[in-house]
Amino acid sequence: MPEVTASCNPFRTRRLERLPFRTPRDGSPFDWESFLARFHSAAIRERGAVVGPHGSGKTTFLVEFTQRLESRGREVVRLLTNRDAGRGIPAPWLGTLRAAGESAVVVVDGYDVLRPFSRFWLRRALRPRGGLIVTAHRRCALPTLLKTRPSPRLLSTLVDRLFADAPGATRPTDESLRDLYLSHDGNLREVFRILYLAR
Repeated sequence: MPEVTASCNPFRTRRLERLPFRTPRDGSPFDWESFLARFHSAAIRERGAVVGPHGSGKTTFLVEFTQRLESRGREVVRLLTNRDAGRGIPAPWLGTLRAAGESAVVVVDGYDVLRPFSRFWLRRALRPRGGLIVTAHRRCALPTLLKTRPSPRLLSTLVDRLFADAPGATRPTDESLRDLYLSHDGNLREVFRILYLAR
């Protein structure tokens, strides 16, 4: 079998980044209009959390969510943190938040990495602003807007999309995909990494 180069690998990062966010349970197209209507509703007031385990699609969701808001003319401020940055409010965030418009939607990826006081400070500081949406691994003080709980069916649907533009490539079987899904506790990011390396 000829070696698959990185540029031809169906699981390379650039191809994964182009995958649209799908409904976590069954891989069907996500109903963005209903979600955005709920996000803008008086009950939610543009504040909430996307909750799910590692590698379940939270960041993928935020990327498309941000693009859709910006296409409607909204200013979006995206803030990213991880355990390497510590548990306090990263210093660069302060200047970024001061420069943001009053109606900006602030998107925080890695919210639950922050210590409780930092999360409280962030919610309080942004209360007068246009919106706040965060990712977390479990329920938090903000309303849960979406739970990203993937499934083997979702994984299969995403792999179908990747191979639709890879003529001649051999697609993994659904059985092998399910085994990978279960052995990595549903962490799709890790599953795609293993599939990439296996090529």
